Order: sequence, then structure tokens, then C-alpha cells
Amino acid sequence: MKPTYPTNSQGLDNEFGLTPSDYEAGLNAAVTKAQTDFLTFFLLFNPPGGKIVLGALHRYLIQLIQDVVDGVKGKRQSVSVPPQHGKSYILSTYAIAWLLGHTPGIQIAITGFSNTLLYKFSREIRDVISSPLYLMIFPGRKIRDDCNRMDEWELEDGGGIVAKSTGTKLTGRRVDWLVIDDPHSGREEAESKTYRDKVESWYYADCVTRLAPDATIFIVATRWHPDDLIGKLTSEDKVAQLTADSAEDEVFEVTNLPAICEDAENDPLHRKVGDALFPEVRTAKFLKGKRATQPDYEWASQYQGRPKAAGSGQVDLTKIKYINREFVPIELDHVRAWDLALTEKQTSDYTAGARMCYDPDQDKLYIVDMFRNRGTWVKNRKIILDKAESEIDEGVLRLSIEAVAGFLAPAQDLHATLLGRVVVRAKNPPRGGKLARALPWLNKVEAGSVYLVRAPWNKDFLAELEMFPEGEHDDQIDAVSIGWETLVGSNRNGTKQPKPGSTRPSGRSRQPGGTARPTSANNRPSRQTTREELANSHPDESLF
Repeated sequence: MKPTYPTNSQGLDNEFGLTPSDYEAGLNAAVTKAQTDFLTFFLLFNPPGGKIVLGALHRYLIQLIQDVVDGVKGKRQSVSVPPQHGKSYILSTYAIAWLLGHTPGIQIAITGFSNTLLYKFSREIRDVISSPLYLMIFPGRKIRDDCNRMDEWELEDGGGIVAKSTGTKLTGRRVDWLVIDDPHSGREEAESKTYRDKVESWYYADCVTRLAPDATIFIVATRWHPDDLIGKLTSEDKVAQLTADSAEDEVFEVTNLPAICEDAENDPLHRKVGDALFPEVRTAKFLKGKRATQPDYEWASQYQGRPKAAGSGQVDLTKIKYINREFVPIELDHVRAWDLALTEKQTSDYTAGARMCYDPDQDKLYIVDMFRNRGTWVKNRKIILDKAESEIDEGVLRLSIEAVAGFLAPAQDLHATLLGRVVVRAKNPPRGGKLARALPWLNKVEAGSVYLVRAPWNKDFLAELEMFPEGEHDDQIDAVSIGWETLVGSNRNGTKQPKPGSTRPSGRSRQPGGTARPTSANNRPSRQTTREELANSHPDESLF
């Protein structure tokens, strides 16, 4: 940690062509530059060719710190880095030592899940500050003689360190820089909603309340879960809420540094696809070996910065098939199923409406369209009614809506308004929870029997499906579940059953006399299923 520099330039003139005055001038220039340049400071303590290998990753992190100090970057930074890539050595040791010299009187709090690691950081920072080189760079920056504790100590100029673990209260002093280094200890704690909520509560109650008006927050962590601390603080909803409250300065800038580059266009280090993050030590071959021995959710979370819950990934999205709208069989009965949210707060769920049809003969489920929106019932009512009216001519004669608790009145309203044109069904969720409700149609995904109509909504739907049931939102999933129950009735496994008023085979329609004729988008058969037949076909459901 403490490099040895020659006290004179003997031998350097022969080896490098440097005179004693050249050497002294160069060292003095570097020392002076290190006062304001973090990279120079770091290299003085960790000279090239030493035991510390400095890669592009570390240079990026060093520059990020410099940019925050210089005002080029904002004061809210979150950085996700794979384990064992040297992030803490840069950010929780040398960056803090440099800041204590660079900004006289600065108060820094270091937090993280492990007291042992925090005390190690604290000791290393003290070692740097106590070195002769540090005193050359920052004369007069000395640790007070009466400060021997590892969790809290001060410099003679009034600056100091507080090192406390996650969940522990910080002292009453102000905090100018808050460094949070891995707030979650591992998978078990990150999987616990109770623990995640405690970490979030601690952040707001014990960290944010100590911040000085112009304070900086720097979170560096390995990701574990979509709703870990970084996930909560940088979520779409949180950003929208802060923006709506005119608190843009509180929005975190997000940097994700995946172990292996998957997106060259957006890679912070400008790597090629397949390149390792720290190839000098952790090669692509080494990382591929790690990937082979890790569950997918661990690799995606810890190494790629795409956090997944251990219980997520209920389906293999690669088994979903895609189809153009014109190839959806037009003779099938279509439904529009709605999962409502009655408020428009950014923290609320979405209102989602899925248009679907199912071919029991071919065992194919088609998700034709998905609508997703935040808004009050007044706003969404018009949208739902407009869609219902516009889709009547397309054969969508059934509309389902979840009618529990406060949603019964909207369902009754839609029923009364669409009476005689569209059958409105009130659906009550079965026991067993959202996952149990969705499993029948999720099993169709696994069987390769689910088709999505290609459209812009696919991206959001697949992102929600990928994280289900641990994701932040599940409104589109619920809408599909409601639609599935409407299409198959009480027979939730989706096995073949007679259709109301008709036994049309897939791909063909029957005229009243029973003669089959082909159908097409420009030659739609008249629909023989009446509203009364639909109502009587599934007596287990509530029809107002």
C-alpha cells in the first residue's frame, strides 16, 4: 500500500536518461497534480508494473469520481460491478483518501453490509493518509492523535470518516459524501422483501437525513434483485416521481459494467461483444467458466447487472412464437380482458387490457394486442369503451374485467354501457395467488403454443413476463390470465371443449346449413354466436 520512492535520483540518469533535477521536477509536478487529479494520486500509490493491475474498468471508475468532483457528472451515482473486480479498492479506499485531502473538512460516511470489510477499508485509508507520500501531496492532513477507532475518526482539519454497516444509525455529524458499498450481503437477504424494505427504510431514515445540502451519494454494488437498493432508487417509477416533484437533482445516474459485453453500442468502455470487463485478470474464458457453473439468475444479476429474483424466469421466453396480425385466424372468438388500476400515481400499477383468442383444435393461444396505461378510472373508462366499440366489427364480443373490491362498480358501469353489444363478464381471481392463476397459460408458453402478434407492445410485455412473479409490475400478466379464464371457462387447462353455438373447426367457418367455407380478412363469415349463447356457455362466471 505504501510505495517506496528513491530519496535521490542515483542511477536514474543512466537507466532513463534523467538528471537529478529532471527527477525532482517530475516528482514535484506529479505531487502537485495529484492534489486535484485522482488518477495521478492513484498511480503515485500504485505505480505501473506493481502488484495492482489497472484496467480500463478502473480508469473508468477513477474518471467517474473525478467528473463528480469537478461537477461534470451529477451528485447521485449508482454503479453496478461484478464481484471481485476491484471496485472497492478504487472507490472505498483510494477515492476516500484522496477526497479527504482534496476537500479540507469533508465528512465522509462509508456503509455496506459487512463491518469487517468497512473496518478494513478504514484501516487502509488511515494507512494511506499516514504515509510520507500522502503528506507530500497534502501537507498538514493528519489524523488526530486521539482518534484510534476504526468506525469513526477525524483529521486535524475537521474532516473525518464514519464507517457503519447497513441498518446501523450514523452519528449526528453531517455527511458530505455518502459511499454505499454493497448494501446487501447476498442472495438470501436480497430475496427477502422484509429485508429489502428495511434497507430502503434505513437509507431514507438514517442516511439521507444526515446529508449536507450539497452532498454526494455514490452507490457501488453487485446486483442481486430487481428491487435491491439500486433497483428501488433508480426504478422507472422513482425517476418519474422525482421528475414530477421537480427533484431532478435527486435522480441517480446509472452505470452498469457487465462482466462480458453484450451490447457494444451502449457499453461504457466501448468494448466489443464478448469482451471481458477486466481481461488482464479475469479473462473471457474464466468468466465463461463461471457462467457455466452459475444458475442463470445469478449470472444475470451479479455478473451482468441484469438482476433477477431466484424465483423469476418461470417460462423460457425463447419458446414464444411471433406472428403477423394478418395470420391470426379470424374465425376464432376474441376477448378483451382488463386488469384495472384506479389511480394515476406513478407508484400505482398500470391498467392493462389484453386482446386474445384461442384455438383449441390446434392448441394455440394468440395474444393479439396489449394496451397498458396509468390513469384514473375516468380517463381509462373512455379508452376501454372506445376500444370495445371499435373492436365489435372485428369480432370481439366479450369483455372481461376483474371485479373484486373497488373494481365492481367499474365493471357494472361497463356492463350497463355496452349492454346489447358486448358481453361484459366480471371475473373473480381464484385462490392460490397470481402465479397459480397464470400457470395454465404459462404452460402453453413452455409447450410452444403461445403466439404474440408482432407489435411495439411486445417489449414491455416480455420484460414483465421475464420477471414474473417477482417483478415490479404484473398487470399485463394478470390481464392475460383473465383473458385465458374467459376463453376456456372453468376448463383452465385449455383442453378442447365445445364452443357456444358452434363447433367450427380451426381455420374454417360454417354457414347456417353446416357447409364449411374458407375465411379470410376480406371475407369474414357472419358470427353465429349470439350474446345469449355466450352468456349461457359459462354459467360459472358472473354476468351482470
